[in-house]
Amino acid sequence: MVLDLYHADHQEAVRRKENDQGNHECQILGCDDEAVESAMSHEKCVKNKGHPSFIPANEFSMNHLPEKYRTRKVFQYIKNILTRTARVNVRYTSHERPDGYTFAKCRGTKIPHTGSGYVFSVLPGCLACRCPECLNSTRPQKTWWEVKVQTACHVVFNTEEATATEVNLFYNDDSQKGMKTLWGLEVSRKNPEEDWCELVCATHDADLARYLQTLAENVDQLVGIFSREEKDSERDLCVVVSHPHGQPKMVTVGKRLEWLKSYNSGISRFSSTYSADTCPGSSGAPVIVPSQNFSPSTHLWSWVLPHSAGTVQRGINTSGAGNGWI
Repeated sequence: MVLDLYHADHQEAVRRKENDQGNHECQILGCDDEAVESAMSHEKCVKNKGHPSFIPANEFSMNHLPEKYRTRKVFQYIKNILTRTARVNVRYTSHERPDGYTFAKCRGTKIPHTGSGYVFSVLPGCLACRCPECLNSTRPQKTWWEVKVQTACHVVFNTEEATATEVNLFYNDDSQKGMKTLWGLEVSRKNPEEDWCELVCATHDADLARYLQTLAENVDQLVGIFSREEKDSERDLCVVVSHPHGQPKMVTVGKRLEWLKSYNSGISRFSSTYSADTCPGSSGAPVIVPSQNFSPSTHLWSWVLPHSAGTVQRGINTSGAGNGWI
């Protein structure tokens, strides 16, 4: 009887969290095994029944892109971001989430939610490592790496939540072969209104750190992947890489629809709407779109924006703001 009451109360808490995110797209996990719940949510998905437009990461090819974007540089660029995309698992909701903000009604609870994000920076760690393993050790690692992940602010709100977060890299199929896990340490920068944050993570794996660092550096060689000859209205590619329902990594391809402009300390910032499909679990995912035509160079950068929200009725998704991180 006591167990049944606990289970019922927990289910009610899960439903309350599911109903407290508006159009944001975290996957809420509840009472049972997380892997089982994630798979069931994927199977019962209402927004994208059967997920016909979602391409498994290992199967994504140049032929999945619109014909005018089937170039080696564009494909390599997207594959680079795809490789650095990760699942973000958050197992605590902070008391500091303000009234009216996503999951504010669930403050202080340990109901997990998942989103997505991508690695954009790798640096050697300073002093002793502060990951959970090292905090519980009398000999914390002094050789470690700081890995920064871009995600949405509503996914990981602050450092209190970051320390209850794991980031799973290379989760590309059900076997989870080769999957690597980073420990969350802190949120170093964020903007709740623009819905982005920088999540700082730790790894002791030197080979992993070098690989991620090489990927981040190699993307610099792919600058200028989009031609300036196209008008802004015609430069409409949008690619989203995410972990729908907390499942293995998937790619969706659609169109960038509209730029949305905001200002932060006098600096122009941009978010975007787009038609590429997303699902619960896609919050914070990298949204790859060509940048706007506002500089004199002959070629354009791509912007990588964090996925923020989606609506079933309109079929239009919205990103958080970005500054062109790659």
